[in-house]
Amino acid sequence: VRLLQKAAFAIVNQYEGNFPTDSADILALPGIGPYTAGAIESIAFDRPSPLLDGNVIRVLTRYYGIRENPKDSKCLSRLWNISRQWVEHADILRPRPKQSCSHLNQAMMELGARICMPGQAAQCNACPIHSTCEAYQKGTVQVLPNLPKRRAMVQQHRLVTVLHDKGNMLVQRRKAKDLNEGMWEFFNVQVDNKSSKSITMKQAKETMFSHGIQCSNLNLLAVIKHTITHHRITLHCVTGSTDSPVTPENQEFQWFPKNKLETLPMPSAHQKIRRMVLDSQP
Repeated sequence: VRLLQKAAFAIVNQYEGNFPTDSADILALPGIGPYTAGAIESIAFDRPSPLLDGNVIRVLTRYYGIRENPKDSKCLSRLWNISRQWVEHADILRPRPKQSCSHLNQAMMELGARICMPGQAAQCNACPIHSTCEAYQKGTVQVLPNLPKRRAMVQQHRLVTVLHDKGNMLVQRRKAKDLNEGMWEFFNVQVDNKSSKSITMKQAKETMFSHGIQCSNLNLLAVIKHTITHHRITLHCVTGSTDSPVTPENQEFQWFPKNKLETLPMPSAHQKIRRMVLDSQP
């Protein structure tokens, strides 16, 4: 979102509000890399610009029987060149179909998303190019693309306390370089518990007290599980009140009323918690 905003400012300030048409200018916009630039140029402007996402990589590695790791720089460069060749061939067709480059690149993405799917989900019999696909001919569809093993999942447990004081709720803002940088969350700390059933209200109260917050009337609200990259996070959510409200020394912790809380940008897991809390409020 920040990069999208920066790109919008750049378009207004540098190009008088008109989206640039030059390839270098498009690529120079904040947040736009080779894939997005290729998508914009081919789909919006119908130019022979390649694009390469996970779906297209799967189609091309299977079609050509490429066994190298597609994340290796040499193999990735080869795939970009193949993608360019395909879209350039679409551009020189005569008579040239309307939106030829746009349709080719969109078709490649759709082919990977709907038919040339990962592993056993692949629907080769429905594929319009399976008769010339090397992986189909050699029976290697399920092992391609040859991606490296995923990083092991890291289990993490966090105690989330929705703390009330006279109609206000305590939230914290994530610091720069933190996960979810700049977004707001309910007060939360990491805990060592291995089981979602092992969090007790006594533990929650002691954990909050260790952070200088005295809680009362603690109740379990919910247990929410979500995944961010290779982190599998369990949020143990409790609600409570305090008779000695925290006075934040900086902008990382603040008390907000209900109407303000609804407007704060929050990560999806904390949005769920916010919805539970606000729906339960009169």
